[in-house]
Amino acid sequence: MFSPRICRRAGEKVAKVVKGKRKSKIVENKRKIKYLILGAGRMAKGILYYLSLNDPEGCFHIVDRQQMAIDDMLKFAGQNIRKKLNLKCSCDDIRKISRIKSLMCDSVVAISCAHYELNTALTETAISCGCNLVDLGGNPQVVHKQFKFDFKARKSAVTVIPDTGLAPGMTNILTFRAIEGFTKLDSVKIRVGGVPVNPIPPLNYMLVFSPEGLINEYVEDALVIRDGKICRVESLSDVESIFIKGFGKMEAFNTSGGSSTLVETLKGKVKNLDYKTIRYPGHSFIMNGIKQIGLMNSEFITGEDGEKINPRKVLGLLLEKYLPFKDEDAVILKITVEGEIEGKRRKRIVTLIDRFDRNSKLSAMTRCTSFPSACIAMMIANGKISKRGVQKQELVVPSRDFVKMMRKAGLSINLRTVSV
Repeated sequence: MFSPRICRRAGEKVAKVVKGKRKSKIVENKRKIKYLILGAGRMAKGILYYLSLNDPEGCFHIVDRQQMAIDDMLKFAGQNIRKKLNLKCSCDDIRKISRIKSLMCDSVVAISCAHYELNTALTETAISCGCNLVDLGGNPQVVHKQFKFDFKARKSAVTVIPDTGLAPGMTNILTFRAIEGFTKLDSVKIRVGGVPVNPIPPLNYMLVFSPEGLINEYVEDALVIRDGKICRVESLSDVESIFIKGFGKMEAFNTSGGSSTLVETLKGKVKNLDYKTIRYPGHSFIMNGIKQIGLMNSEFITGEDGEKINPRKVLGLLLEKYLPFKDEDAVILKITVEGEIEGKRRKRIVTLIDRFDRNSKLSAMTRCTSFPSACIAMMIANGKISKRGVQKQELVVPSRDFVKMMRKAGLSINLRTVSV
């Protein structure tokens, strides 16, 4: 059975740079914490669950500013984790970076489940501590800032991989698995969505991750490749119909962040690439209306009584209240690649449909977001990923091994190639 204990024995050996007179040399430094999990929410539960099954000998430390969240995490662990873990939890505010710096300096790899606004500061702190870092990302501007620390990360022998969730995250790696072997790439279409199994009109949606993350996807422009050039397109635009077995007719539309670094990585290699979010029909029409009347704006407005109101914050609170996660969900993923393999026209399709796990009580969105991040963190901690610096996951994560590990975790990823 699960038994939380304070980490006492030494963890993995990690490289630390010590400046000499002329060159830097690498020395081994023992660290007590193998996995530092920042946050104790839904995604953190999934990360701990995955690592407890695949690397239970590592020492774990979880930090969250809410004692209630920590207590809930321990309750979840007690009910769902059957192996003894070296686990410690701290109630502290991750937003006060200086207060978790000492933990980072004693950790092999940190996994950020915190708000994406913190990831730039967490990246800088992790590098200064010689601690590797992965995060769930979700904001292209923040990720761009993180890549500016590449030189410092290399110099400190640290690996930082942003955006390691579902989309971006698993989709990046599966896209690279899908394009493997193609000698010419015409198009890459990435379609992903988290939806309720039992939709309730009119939005036919429930919150399966943070409302701020959802609104961000609908507000900021999406990056696509069109005729070989990187372009910006408006989110919630270019609505298309898509048929999904078991769900019927769905819709897909542009949203921001999902393509992440793929547009830069595949520029000049593919003619067209886009990422669209899957929802039940009619969802985009309503959300577009909400967007057009300013409810997704961050600029403060003044109420009749002179009170300053942030419409975006209000919308987030309303979404949490009226669209709470209280039913079973599903994650739908479909990546379609068209081009040529050895001079012959081919189409390769990667699909995944995952559903709420009634045994672990983990939602499909939690499983499909947290498992990839935990898997990548484990690859770094155990030396399977050794390239240093701030890295694009599609270039450093071994895609075939990744697919095997996701299948082992219960995510049924299917891949088939057909003639066109």
